[in-house]
Amino acid sequence: MTWPGHGSVRVRAAALVSPMPMSVKVEDIVAGAEEESYEVPGVTGRAGGDRQAWIVAECAAGLDRQVREVSQMYVTADVDLPVPGKGKQSRDLMGFRTAVHVANGITGRQKCGGSPLAEPTRIIDTYEADVTSDPDGSNIRTVRVDEPGLGAKKCRGLGRRTGFPGKWTAVGDLQNSRLLNVCTATSLDRKDWTETDPMPWDAVTDVSAASWAGELGRSAVEQYDYTGDSYGFQEGRRTKVISEGEPTELALWARSTCAAGSTYHRVTVTMKSGSLDERTLSGAQRTTYSHNARELMDAYLTDPEGWPRQQRCHDSEMLGEVEGWR
Repeated sequence: MTWPGHGSVRVRAAALVSPMPMSVKVEDIVAGAEEESYEVPGVTGRAGGDRQAWIVAECAAGLDRQVREVSQMYVTADVDLPVPGKGKQSRDLMGFRTAVHVANGITGRQKCGGSPLAEPTRIIDTYEADVTSDPDGSNIRTVRVDEPGLGAKKCRGLGRRTGFPGKWTAVGDLQNSRLLNVCTATSLDRKDWTETDPMPWDAVTDVSAASWAGELGRSAVEQYDYTGDSYGFQEGRRTKVISEGEPTELALWARSTCAAGSTYHRVTVTMKSGSLDERTLSGAQRTTYSHNARELMDAYLTDPEGWPRQQRCHDSEMLGEVEGWR
């Protein structure tokens, strides 16, 4: 709807029968992303940057008139109207509220079960702000890491519970979602990595863990598969040669049955490397990287305060590794 000279509201709602048009990959939904972004408690979704607000909502008994059984949908809302408050945050909050009203209207009209989403009352800022005084950006430094994402209870076990060396700090989303979770942790100093105490060669320095439930999980897997990063893309193939400039990162995928249905999990371990030149791992090194990833996945799935335990995940199976250097 458009009001000439006053603004517009654009909304879209679609069943999750195909991948979402917005990315739900870890780097795009993690708190602390470089691009300005926001989330709200109790609603699965994001807003910010140049992107419209999007949410994922459930319709427990299934959405009508679909080519197959589907119980989740995504709703986007782009609000270009004068709204109470100041700045872009107020407009993004109105975008979230509009998307929630649309989702609740659909689920209510279809009588498909489940509780309506609560109307958001506040928005959480989850991005880092970096500054530099040099034209080439050589002395860039983080000047603010938003506190709400730091030390999230569900993420504290990453790195620490696995026994990886170093002092670990964790950050995570605060959506309180049963459909989506993302955590990252690092043993490096968050404001200046050069201040980190010396670490052993090839030590794990960064880790992440994410989960996507139900239709959202299938959408996430298809997005990773498109870029060759899903668990089945390079199945059964293991390499030891790390090409020049490639990250020493290994991902491991798993699948569980959780409160919201079939759920995919993905963890990554990033190892310290003193060189970006091409190098070849020994057999023992490559085996250690696999061991590290499995230790991280086990710790993530069994952490008493972690998201998988909160969502009663069980019957987990390992699906496969993805080498970030391929």
